[in-house]
Amino acid sequence: NIADIMNLVMYSTRSMYVSEKYLLIGYVGNFIVCTAIVERVDPIKVFKIGNISAMLNIEYNFLITSVVVHPVYRHKRFCQRMCKIVFDFVDDRYDNYQLHLEVDRNNSYAIRCYEKRNFKLDDNIDVLDDPTRFAVMTYK
Repeated sequence: NIADIMNLVMYSTRSMYVSEKYLLIGYVGNFIVCTAIVERVDPIKVFKIGNISAMLNIEYNFLITSVVVHPVYRHKRFCQRMCKIVFDFVDDRYDNYQLHLEVDRNNSYAIRCYEKRNFKLDDNIDVLDDPTRFAVMTYK
């Protein structure tokens, strides 16, 4: 529900490494069908990075977290639509950026959705929490 979403926005465990945070909401009529949280982060503090030089020329790094699609609207391309909303939002405000997201390695639907939006699994970056369960995907 919306209160849970707002709590996610207000109390992220990465709060100390986040300089900006946005909640993006997708509607059908007056009904919330999908959400995403977009955080501008310092990737050195948020991820375990193999080759740091690959990221030095990127001015802005964003982490997309908590992409949620209402169960009734799953498998109807709302994940892809939310990705488009995120791209448009960041594109309108920033140049020279990179988008990252964490994905459960067992969630094949999510991985396919992100791959359709040109996210690639990033072997250079690992999550700090549980790299065996979660992977990082990067766009741009």
